[in-house]
Amino acid sequence: MFTSCYFLGIFNEYVTHSIREQILLAVITLFGRLYTLYLIANVLSIFGLTGFSDSFYEHNMSVLKDYMDSKGLPYGLRKRMLRYYKFKFQGRYFNEEEIIKCLSKKLRTELFLFSARKLFEKVPIFQKLHTFMLGVLIAHMNSDIYSAKDVIVSLGFNPEHIHFIASGTVAIINEHKHELCHLEDSDDFGGSFFVGEDNRFVMVAVENTEVFSIHKKLFLQLMRLYPNVMKELCYSQMERLNQIRKVEREVEQERRDVLSGLVEGDTHV
Repeated sequence: MFTSCYFLGIFNEYVTHSIREQILLAVITLFGRLYTLYLIANVLSIFGLTGFSDSFYEHNMSVLKDYMDSKGLPYGLRKRMLRYYKFKFQGRYFNEEEIIKCLSKKLRTELFLFSARKLFEKVPIFQKLHTFMLGVLIAHMNSDIYSAKDVIVSLGFNPEHIHFIASGTVAIINEHKHELCHLEDSDDFGGSFFVGEDNRFVMVAVENTEVFSIHKKLFLQLMRLYPNVMKELCYSQMERLNQIRKVEREVEQERRDVLSGLVEGDTHV
């Protein structure tokens, strides 16, 4: 009887001076407590209370892991972010702005440097710059994330920055709302000032797109040290502009042909 009392944690006046009995009763009491906790857990699970915080935590961790996978972050940085988010991460959805906001300043800097380093590895002209110059560019660049259908550069607006696509896709649309081409990873835009052209296009994100930007005046000052690189960039801008103009002419001619065909059809009727 007194054994059941110890197992269930019920007060009992029985006192023993035997070491063996004291150890045995302590073990019985411990198992009794564990069994009680097990019963409470089962009762809570019936009402859907248990696992709520666990599933919420697991969901948040799953979102964070998806985010890190999409960025291709190295193992060391992943481990630190997971540890940091153990208690801080509260978002329910894939909200990059909230994720970045919760990070410490040091982790934000590391994440920015990692993303910028990936960009520099993709863009050919950056591979021709010295490490010191790359560091200067990183220090003066800003990173922005655009969702699908976000307008990055408006029609007729001459941007003050040149943009480099780290990941994602950007559509170039003319004033007649014709989609002329797509720019993707490592492509740049907003550099029409290199070739003395006003901006006649709208730049719209097709999907989630990360873009690094730097002010054009500062960029031109820094590139004075690399005239050959600047010449190559101007050439690529002119070449792309010529390709876009060609596509635009073809689209316009096709539109005229369609209108002409409709007019002729009405005349025959």
